[in-house]
Amino acid sequence: MIKTKEKRWYAVYTKYKSEKLVAEHLQAKNIEAFTPLLKKVKRYQKKTKTHFYPLINNYTFVKINEKERKKVLETKNVLGFLKIGSDLPHIPKEEINTLKRVVGENLEIDLFNSPDKIGEEVEIIQGALTGMKGQLVSVFNKSEFIIQLKQLGVHLKIGVHPRYLRKTLSIE
Repeated sequence: MIKTKEKRWYAVYTKYKSEKLVAEHLQAKNIEAFTPLLKKVKRYQKKTKTHFYPLINNYTFVKINEKERKKVLETKNVLGFLKIGSDLPHIPKEEINTLKRVVGENLEIDLFNSPDKIGEEVEIIQGALTGMKGQLVSVFNKSEFIIQLKQLGVHLKIGVHPRYLRKTLSIE
């Protein structure tokens, strides 16, 4: 249950392939909603098409207070809120901002369910993702590392040149 009158971000579980539609329905109800979408361009023999795919399948994020919770649950194709046990955790604003920055970068991104030395805390020091921090979980081709969004339990593999990374003391 939402215990604050202050608006916070929450993850909403949606029906399969309904993330964009749910976000539109919520926005029509004047509820701030965000679905991180990746842009993919497909080239065919005679044409090029641009498609947008959800970064995280079956989830849309909403910024709500206690009064708006029921409106969200009554929205078509919403199955419920992401819960951990009986708790309804809010998503830190910083993680939502990270998702917004990542999908705005047009990077090649792969989503994982589970960067020099494994376990080190790193920070991106150049480009639009400057300041983004994460834990180095593994290295792919010496130019990709994994950013962990702790509250969501999601890892993103992002291609970044090693010279744009530096060790940090801890994740803030």
